[in-house]
Amino acid sequence: MIRDAWSYMTERPALPRWTWILPLLIFHMGTGLSLGFRISPGMSLWYLPVPLGMILIHWWGPRVLVGLYLNAMFCAGYWGLYKWHLWPLYAVPETLKVGLSWWIFQRMLKGKPWLPDLNHTWRFLFFGIIVPCGVSTLAGQSLLTLTGDLAPGNLLRNAYTEFVQDILSPFAITVPVLLFASSWMEKRGLSLTRGAHPRPPLVLSSHRPRTLAFEAAAVFMVLTALSLYVPMGKFWFIYGAVLIGTALRFGIGPASLASVWTILLTLPLSAILTGRFAAEWPARSELLKVNMNVATLCFAALVVGRAMSDVFQEIERRAKVEADLRKSISEWERMRETVKEGEDKYRILFESSQDAIVLGDDGILFECNEAALEMFRARREEVIGSHASRFFPETLEDGSNAETEMAKRRVAAIKGKSQFFEWRMKRGDGTLFDTETNFVGITLGGKRVVMAVIRDITKRKAMEKDLSNNESKYRTLFESATDTIFIAEKGRILDCNPASLEMFRGGRDRLVGARAISFSPPKQADGSDSEAAIERLRDAALGGELQKFEWTFRRFDGTTFEAEVANIPVTIDDQPRVVVTIRDISARKQIERALIESEERFRQMAESIQEVFFLLDRSRGRMLYLSPLTKTILGIPVAAVAENPESFFDRMHPEDRERIGFFKDGAWHTRPFNEDFRFIRPDGAERWLRLRSFLIRDDAGEVFRVAGVIGDITEYKQAQEESRQHQQRLIQADKMNSLGQMVSGVAHEVNNPNNLIMLNADVMETFWRHMRPVMREQAAANPDWKLAGIPYGIAEGKFETLLNGVSGGAKRIKRIVDNLKDFARIDGGDLSESVSMEKVLEASVAIVDNLIRKSTDRFSIAHGTDLPRIRGNFQKLEQVIINLITNACQALESRSKAVRITTWHEAENGMVGIRVEDEGRGIPSELLDKVADPFFTTKRDTGGTGLGLSVSYGIVREHRGRIEFTSDVLRGTTVEIRIPVPKETA
Repeated sequence: MIRDAWSYMTERPALPRWTWILPLLIFHMGTGLSLGFRISPGMSLWYLPVPLGMILIHWWGPRVLVGLYLNAMFCAGYWGLYKWHLWPLYAVPETLKVGLSWWIFQRMLKGKPWLPDLNHTWRFLFFGIIVPCGVSTLAGQSLLTLTGDLAPGNLLRNAYTEFVQDILSPFAITVPVLLFASSWMEKRGLSLTRGAHPRPPLVLSSHRPRTLAFEAAAVFMVLTALSLYVPMGKFWFIYGAVLIGTALRFGIGPASLASVWTILLTLPLSAILTGRFAAEWPARSELLKVNMNVATLCFAALVVGRAMSDVFQEIERRAKVEADLRKSISEWERMRETVKEGEDKYRILFESSQDAIVLGDDGILFECNEAALEMFRARREEVIGSHASRFFPETLEDGSNAETEMAKRRVAAIKGKSQFFEWRMKRGDGTLFDTETNFVGITLGGKRVVMAVIRDITKRKAMEKDLSNNESKYRTLFESATDTIFIAEKGRILDCNPASLEMFRGGRDRLVGARAISFSPPKQADGSDSEAAIERLRDAALGGELQKFEWTFRRFDGTTFEAEVANIPVTIDDQPRVVVTIRDISARKQIERALIESEERFRQMAESIQEVFFLLDRSRGRMLYLSPLTKTILGIPVAAVAENPESFFDRMHPEDRERIGFFKDGAWHTRPFNEDFRFIRPDGAERWLRLRSFLIRDDAGEVFRVAGVIGDITEYKQAQEESRQHQQRLIQADKMNSLGQMVSGVAHEVNNPNNLIMLNADVMETFWRHMRPVMREQAAANPDWKLAGIPYGIAEGKFETLLNGVSGGAKRIKRIVDNLKDFARIDGGDLSESVSMEKVLEASVAIVDNLIRKSTDRFSIAHGTDLPRIRGNFQKLEQVIINLITNACQALESRSKAVRITTWHEAENGMVGIRVEDEGRGIPSELLDKVADPFFTTKRDTGGTGLGLSVSYGIVREHRGRIEFTSDVLRGTTVEIRIPVPKETA
């Protein structure tokens, strides 16, 4: 054991020197706290140096035993052990407990103090706590009995007592500290242990923090309540149910904390709260029974908690693996879908290629053309989803691993370095064939994948072999090849096949003997010098290097074309030669460039228009293209709409959604749309959009795509609405103009007969003054005389009343007519008149007098004193007062309701104020801000136009005044107008 301890400390990294001294101080403090629980010489119900020593020895190694031994030896006297010469022996048992805990668990069982799994947990609880405590407790009690410090008859009882208390304190202190703090100590280099897992969480990620806090608080409250009201000795199973339930629910972390709380409630906290220390404890047998129950329950809870944590972690690990797998599958499927989205753009080139084309991601094939299926003699389902290694042998001709070499080339292609090489491949039936393979890294769906273009060169290989071995076979193949073949030596052409004459559009005499540079432009497409490149390629070929590359050639007629070139070094008549094969790929390159240009033009056009352009695939119900303006106009990221097109339909205004029905029941592919609708952006803003779509049909007349544009027409709609309101204003102004002309005409027609009545009334009054004395004499002479059947005494008064009524009525008609004529008079809008608001009120009330009499019995006007004149337009101000009185009267629900007009002068502000109050139905608060809007009215069904208050508001603003509205639905409405007084008047 001593040798193990020494090798353990020397093999591990060095710890700070204070780790030799600090344990002694820690143990001394623990001893001081434990003395409060002393029950007899050398015995305590709660002894802290032991659990603290078990913690430190697993972190700092056996060096802590020195401090533990010295502390126990020098503190023996505090425990009632006064035989100082035996103190070295008294210190041995507790040192043995801690040393055995470390030696058995870490050195013999190779355990880890952070308890990473169930196996380590139960081993630590049993071999790291229970066994060391049992052995050393029996040794210690035997020592105290032999020395006479304890009665011999109490040996077993005292040993049992000490054993129970010794296992309780490690359960409460050692286990949770090692569990939660070991990884922290290791990260900071303060522990000799290495390789710890991350600190176990208090609860696993599957538990919500709020729920955990609530449930954990409930557990601690239940345990506290149980300790106060439920005896542990009789009802230990209730405590066990709570502890085991906590372990099952949360795992090792909360289970250890609940165990700690139970132990603390049972012994130290109970002692501290009740003040029952040492001799004041209840019967020892009862206490031991309780503590033994607690120890058993805590052991079970910790083991169960560790088991559940392992189960939870395994479940989470498997869930993560499944999630990663699903993500990989989804990524693969997405990549496959991305390839399919561009199918229409490259399908012609893809399918018409005579070379096999396959696409792969990390070696997994996810697309191929028909030429590939024919080349590999396999069905599509046998190719798609298979690893590329299925179609080539395990080893190359040089013995190297084929899959490793292929992976290197694949990685290089992904990084942007195209790989052009020959490769032997395997068909589905197992036969081998030679290929010319080109790896190109391309981007699909935001991810780099490899496109492999494979050409079967088995025939060419056979031809090359025949060229070196059999001239006749060579000549046959040479003459019949469709590709150009040159035999070159030192840059000059020695021989050429018939296909070369057609390709370069010249005779044999012009080709043979010519230098290779004569068929190339000065510069290649990449800007490199053609002559220098030819020299470099020729030297490499003569050195035995097989070369494959693309090159731009020039024909005899001056035209150029692009070609694939292969330089094959051969030996003919013992002389090094180069066989050059050339294939014209101009058509393919032209198609590729046209496709790129077409895509670029399409992108530029789609992104330059100020509307959202979209292209919708009917078969998959998803967007093929969506212009970047989507984010600006719709407020939704392009990716969100592309992944779920119906999310756009969901944001239509509910009133327009049923009417439009673009995505509803497949309507989007049955007819074109040209609709305006409201759209609610994610920020809550409401915008007007116009959607125009048209259908794209295939050769069979079936709709397979829908294209369209979505424009923001909010400003257009607003302008349209303003135009409509302006038109309504013009109509209403025209009506008012016509009404004014009509009023003027009616006033003129009424004035003529009324003037006659007034004239006749004056004549009749003159007649009456002359007739009255004669008639009185007649009545005096004849008391029974009657006038029109009425006694003259009564008739005289009646006649005068009738005469006065005719005269007064005619004058009143004249006043009303004059006021109407003034009101209807076309005014130039001059605001420089000196106006009396009292006169304005008088004229306005006269015009609407009939309406006032019909509406209320409680009309009143209260004029302010010394009201100054204002600068303005009498007729316009009159119109404002008439509008306000009319609205007030129309708001009344009965004649008992009042209308009050008040005027006043605000000298301090230089204002004249007019207030019109009614006790009508009032205006709701949500409508109060709209009362001055043009055409807004709550009386549309009774002929209201909604222009009265709007016009009034404008007139008051013209006079540099202000108008304020207050209303209560239960009390009525108040309108206050304030108009400034000219400074010279004020």
